[in-house]
Amino acid sequence: MKLVEKMLKSSGLAAAAALLSFGLGTPEAEACGGFFCNNTNPTVQTGERILFSVEDENIRAYVQVYYDGPADDFAWIIPVASNPDVGVGTDEVFTRLDQLTSPRFELEMNIADECYDQGIGYFGFADEAGASPNAVSEDEGGEGGGEYVNVLAQGDAGPYNYTTLESNNSDLLVAWLNENDYAQPPEALPLIEHYVANEMLFVAVKLQPAKDVGDIAPIILDFQEQSPCVPLVLTQVAASPDMPVKAYVLGKERAVPTNWLHVTVNEKKLDWFSLQNNWWGGENLEDSYHTTLIDAIAEAEGHAFTTEFAGDAKIMDKQLDNGQYDNVSQLLELEDPADFVMALQNYFTGSTQLLNILRTHIPVPEGYNENDFYNWPEGYSAEYAAMDVDLEALYNELIEVIVTPIQEAQDMFDKHPYLTRLYSRVGIDSMDRDPIFDFQAGEDVSNQHKAIFKMTCGTEGMTYEMELENGETFIPTNLPQWWGIDETANGGSAAEDIAALPAAERIELFTPGAAPRTVERDDAAYVDEQLDILPSEQVEVPGADLVEDVNLTTTGTNIRSGGCSTGAAGQNNLGWMMLLMVGLASLRRSVVNRS
Repeated sequence: MKLVEKMLKSSGLAAAAALLSFGLGTPEAEACGGFFCNNTNPTVQTGERILFSVEDENIRAYVQVYYDGPADDFAWIIPVASNPDVGVGTDEVFTRLDQLTSPRFELEMNIADECYDQGIGYFGFADEAGASPNAVSEDEGGEGGGEYVNVLAQGDAGPYNYTTLESNNSDLLVAWLNENDYAQPPEALPLIEHYVANEMLFVAVKLQPAKDVGDIAPIILDFQEQSPCVPLVLTQVAASPDMPVKAYVLGKERAVPTNWLHVTVNEKKLDWFSLQNNWWGGENLEDSYHTTLIDAIAEAEGHAFTTEFAGDAKIMDKQLDNGQYDNVSQLLELEDPADFVMALQNYFTGSTQLLNILRTHIPVPEGYNENDFYNWPEGYSAEYAAMDVDLEALYNELIEVIVTPIQEAQDMFDKHPYLTRLYSRVGIDSMDRDPIFDFQAGEDVSNQHKAIFKMTCGTEGMTYEMELENGETFIPTNLPQWWGIDETANGGSAAEDIAALPAAERIELFTPGAAPRTVERDDAAYVDEQLDILPSEQVEVPGADLVEDVNLTTTGTNIRSGGCSTGAAGQNNLGWMMLLMVGLASLRRSVVNRS
């Protein structure tokens, strides 16, 4: 079931943590001329997708919003660390990020000519380029220690009205939300309580009365916090199994999870013959890469991310704004609506946002095909001329909704040196700890993966093997059946039991300022238990040295029962010390039980 359908239809809730968006995106529509093809409505995706921009303790969260339902029912509740500035962005940010950083798998076929001569047959796995063919009211007494809901800010941003709230009582907060058209289901109460207990604020967002679902755009939150944190706990209210969660982080260096583990997929487990190269940014969430990653995360007790890309942020250079809007003001010189719409194609590409703007200012006459009417306005010049169109208002909305957000997004990428893409598939039971990220100098991670299948044939028979980029070789056991090859007849070489191998090549614990520590699979539960109550530098990893001389101010944001916190990092308050003492006692018992 689609996440948004499940969330909105069953609960009416759209939580930031539950509606970020994952995936590598849906494939873009094939070109059909003009702006729009047949399917121009937003595609609902399962998962969460968010971009963090981090500069000192100033964090921008760029959150993609997916929603499928009546506009009047749209309500989005976002836990935040501090009172944010609220704005809107553009979906193009995630479209381009996905296209440029999606994992790519290329299998090179190295088949000796003798194999074809001996009638092995045509394998058909490569084209000429060598790629795969499948290529309540406010409580004024809140300061006095009573129970309260305080409104800290109200305003509008793009198509949204928003209210920023603080409360020390979750029942009172939910009552306020329900009375102010942010209806919450009963099952949301204990999850909201988690963030109330962590002294989080809440941004409640809804569409303005005159706006429709087509106006929905990413929400931008600018606030102060020491580390990016995804509020996953609230997601439990409407999560789907193995929900994709993707976090992009812009900053000074590579971003790593600090209160979740990190895994690297064992590429021997991948079905290289069936992995698809969807170069337009699409993905199959059930392909062997994703199913293997799910298994690898399970080996890390369900709390783990993998790094799919880490490198120079210049990969986004001119990807959003390459100067296409430099002369957009020339549109103001046009007086004929048909000419205006035709000229838009010199500056804009088809998008839901553009389509919705045109629908508002130049509605299609009844009985006409929408795609034709907007794609080829020269064929409907009489119909356009008969309309009373405020072209200046249309132009101003284009600038506000499309041009300015894209230019601002490009500026955001341009001022940061490094980009990281982190990905997880999270089970509902694992949504009990909000993942926190920090920075760690380290090696880049490419999104390009390559293997070589080698086959030789001689008088003594056929031999074949797979070689990975790290030089490791193995005999694959998943050759396509239609090849007609007896996998037991491989020159006498015994195939490795691939099925018995772990799905995670490596499980690691990152602590900024220290080298990552390797976690053995049998120790993952022990380490994960500690991460519930201890900052990563104080976690014991069997077989690895303890971390010393780490600046606690950079890693102490994960000390509040696994939740995003607003407290100062590394603070030695009484509550935290009591939690630490209880945790250490529990862990000592665990060590005894393990021995």
